[in-house]
Amino acid sequence: MLEIAPDNASAHTNLGLIYEALNLHEAGLAANRRAVECQPDLIEGHSNLGVCCMTLGRFSEAANAFDIALSLNSDRASAHFDLGTALKKLARFDEAQAAYRRALALNPAHRDTCLNLAHLLLGMGKIEEGCALFEVRYEPGGWFEPPATGIPMWRGESLEGKSLIVWTEQGFGDSLQFCRYLP
Repeated sequence: MLEIAPDNASAHTNLGLIYEALNLHEAGLAANRRAVECQPDLIEGHSNLGVCCMTLGRFSEAANAFDIALSLNSDRASAHFDLGTALKKLARFDEAQAAYRRALALNPAHRDTCLNLAHLLLGMGKIEEGCALFEVRYEPGGWFEPPATGIPMWRGESLEGKSLIVWTEQGFGDSLQFCRYLP
């Protein structure tokens, strides 16, 4: 296709995706750069360019590519999510939070956005909101399945005259760190 139409931006974008699937990230980056050169208003080209940059650890370039994609269409939840991730890597936490919140406003069911925002908020010391968002991991299809005990999950109510079962869901480090919060 590119031999016949060397300026076909969609073909360059598709080639970039193929290179990415083959772990040829520099080639994918070049193909996506060529796509946006051929068609500067190609949203997918800028988004894919950003993803390639993220894979290569070029977070500032990635954020710039996602910003351009969003300037072309600000209603793309996936671009806000990707921008949030790039900004988080750049330690621009307030901006990352805003990007994740916009992504959630556009797609409230996106579990990865909830989890990323939860981790970000917890890291920023916003424990109550971060923990509340982190509960998405228990939803059906989430990455953690609580043990089938038949006992309801504790939601902070009084434990007077009751027992509490505690189980680990992540590594030993997290388990040991959070033991101090047991009532």
